Amino acid sequence: MMGMWPNAVSQALIPDVAIGINFGNRDDQDELSYHELAHTGHFSQVGFDWWSDLIDQEVANSIEFGNGPDGITFTFNGDPWGQGNEPNAGHVALAESWADNVMTDIMGIAQEGDVFVNGYIPMGLYEDLEDNMQDIIRLGIRDRITGYTREEMFNSLNVNVTTLNEYQQDLQGELPAGNTLIDYNDLFTAYTP
Repeated sequence: MMGMWPNAVSQALIPDVAIGINFGNRDDQDELSYHELAHTGHFSQVGFDWWSDLIDQEVANSIEFGNGPDGITFTFNGDPWGQGNEPNAGHVALAESWADNVMTDIMGIAQEGDVFVNGYIPMGLYEDLEDNMQDIIRLGIRDRITGYTREEMFNSLNVNVTTLNEYQQDLQGELPAGNTLIDYNDLFTAYTP
């Protein structure tokens, strides 16, 4: 997911989806395919400007500077997801966690017990919002939230939401009956690095 198709029609519809075929097994290929295709839905929700901020951040995270023969060299060996302290890390956290959640749902891979990738990308959040398992996530916080739909969770990943905190605020209005605001806020505290 390092660029976008150059013509105006495709830029308005989906981001450039780069899916290689150099995988050792079919599951790895399928995981990447579903992850990348999930990005296309998110892109259609947030639009070009939001997605450009995401791409710019992931490219910036990927660049490693070195001291080569010409004085300055750089490569794309860095981690595109970064460490969470970059200017648009919220874009990365939301886009990558959503795409990974869609991929794991399609592949039938449970995310129970997953909390963060790179120390800040909330990998198990969407499953904990939807399921009825009351497992302990972290910090002694038990997941007592249940009943969110995929549609509600996706609709809150909108153009105005660029951080996990903003996502929490936007999604709160859809809190399903039977859940408490205290439990809801506790769940997001567990997913706050």
